[in-house]
Amino acid sequence: MTNGIHKGLEKEKEILAPKKNVYFSVEVLVPELIFTAIALNDFVRLHQEMINPSIWNIQVATVRKFQATVVATLEELWEEEHYTVFLQMLHAKQPFYFRYATQYVDLLNIEYLHLSVEERKSHMSAYALRLLREDDSYIALKEQLMTTTSFTKHAVHELNLAIKYPETILW
Repeated sequence: MTNGIHKGLEKEKEILAPKKNVYFSVEVLVPELIFTAIALNDFVRLHQEMINPSIWNIQVATVRKFQATVVATLEELWEEEHYTVFLQMLHAKQPFYFRYATQYVDLLNIEYLHLSVEERKSHMSAYALRLLREDDSYIALKEQLMTTTSFTKHAVHELNLAIKYPETILW
């Protein structure tokens, strides 16, 4: 995509710049996207505690911009009531996701993929709420993983579930 840069502008501004901008897009499963946006709060907290406490820190600002983009998209897609509940839960409980059994996100992704495209949109907020509260299925999975770690001596994040993502996904 052209960006308006030409030789005359480069000479005038005394810069070298590409003539085109490159834009990338990726397809991401909603449970994983929401989990990532929520879990980045841990990054922000740890970064401010251990590296740079400034509120003007560029890394924190970049993360917050990404989170704001995700949340703004959710606001557009969800009914107001679902969006409000999500925000209330997000603000009421700031869990630490660095201890989260991320295998649960894989299970939610697979479950999400088994829904029709129409069902995915209507169930999206339910998946977000399941990531915010540790429901019975999360607790059961985490207990299984903890039992396995006691035998294998591996860390929880090193354990893989025997699940397979489909070869093709209908977006």
